[in-house]
Amino acid sequence: MTTRIDALDTPFAAIDLDIVERNLARAQRYFDEHKLALRPHIKTHKIPELARRQVELGASGITCQKIGEAEVMADAGIADILLTFNIVGPLKLRRLVELARRIRLSVVADSREVAAGLSAAMAEAGLTLTVLVECDTGLKRCGVQTPEQTLANGSGSFIHGFTYNAHPVCLAAGRAVLRRIRDQKLVAAAATNGEVGASLASELKKLSAAQAVGEVRGLGMLWGVEFVADRKTKKPFPMDLNFAGRVGQACAKRGLLVYPMQGCVDGYSGDHLLIAPPAIISAAQVRWAVEQCFEEGKTELGMAQYEVRKYTGWHHHMLLTMLAHFFLWHLKGRLGEKSTSADGVAAPPVIRSCVAPPCVYD
Repeated sequence: MTTRIDALDTPFAAIDLDIVERNLARAQRYFDEHKLALRPHIKTHKIPELARRQVELGASGITCQKIGEAEVMADAGIADILLTFNIVGPLKLRRLVELARRIRLSVVADSREVAAGLSAAMAEAGLTLTVLVECDTGLKRCGVQTPEQTLANGSGSFIHGFTYNAHPVCLAAGRAVLRRIRDQKLVAAAATNGEVGASLASELKKLSAAQAVGEVRGLGMLWGVEFVADRKTKKPFPMDLNFAGRVGQACAKRGLLVYPMQGCVDGYSGDHLLIAPPAIISAAQVRWAVEQCFEEGKTELGMAQYEVRKYTGWHHHMLLTMLAHFFLWHLKGRLGEKSTSADGVAAPPVIRSCVAPPCVYD
C-alpha cells in the first residue's frame, strides 16, 4: 500500500534513501581520495543497516558511545567497533569482556583508574584490548587536559584521532596554519630541491660519519638514519639490543621526540630512526643545529671511547648527542625568543605551537 506524503500526519520522520546513499558514498570517496581511514560515529543515525552500508562502502569500522549501542551493532554483524565512553564498574566491564570475545574492540580511557579497571577485567578473561588515551579537544567534558597527562597515563604509543573538529577554535587554528604554509611557501621550501629541503639533505648526510650509521637517505623533510653494527657488511645490531629504541629513549630524556624502528632487515632485526622536522624549520636553523651536533660530538668522543668499547661505544654516544641537539631547540622555544639547548647553547627563534605540523615532502 502506497501512502502519499501529504496524507501523513505531522510531525514524522522521512528518509530519502537515494540521498542517504549519495551522502554515504560521497563521505567514503573523500576519505579514499585522501588516503585516510574512515570510522564514522553511529550517533548520526543509530541504524544497523546504515552502519553495515558504511562498512560495505569502505569504512574501517564504526564508533559507538555506549556499550548498549555497540552490542546492537555487533548483533547486526559489525566486526570492528571503537567505544568512546569511559567504561567503569563491574557490570559494564563484564559486558565489555563479552563484547571483546565477539568482535575487534577498542576503547578509550582518560585516567589511570579507568585503565586499571579495563586491564584487570581483560587479564582475568585472558584477553587483550586496545585502549586509546582520550584527550580533551575543547569541550571540557572528558579527556586528559595536557600532553603530559596523555603520556603519563598511556603506554607511550602515540595512536591518535580527533573529534569535535568543527568548533571555532579548531577552525581558526587550522586556517592560521594554512595561511602560514601559503604565505611562507613552506611546501616549496620543503621539497628536496627547495631551500630547506636541500639544506636538510646536505646537513643530515654528515651523520654518515658516525660509526653506527650505515646510510642516511630520504626526500624533502622525511629522512631515515640506518644503524648498523658493521659499516662494511651492513650487519645489523642484535634485535634484543634494541639499538634504535635506546637511541629514542636517550633522546627523549633530552626533550627530543624521534621515531625509532626495528625489523627493517628481516622483520625482526635492523634498526633505523625516522627524522621529520617541522616544516617551519629554516635552512639557517638546520645548519646551526648540525654545527652544535658536531661540536658536542667531539666532546663526547673521547669519554665514550674510554667508557664503552662494544655496541654501545663511542659511535652510540656521539650519535645520540648529534640527534638530540639537532632537534632540541625547536621543541622548547617560542616565536621571536631564543631557546636553549641542553648544554646552554643559544638557538635561533622557533615556534612552540608547531611541534607537530604535517610532514611536508615531495
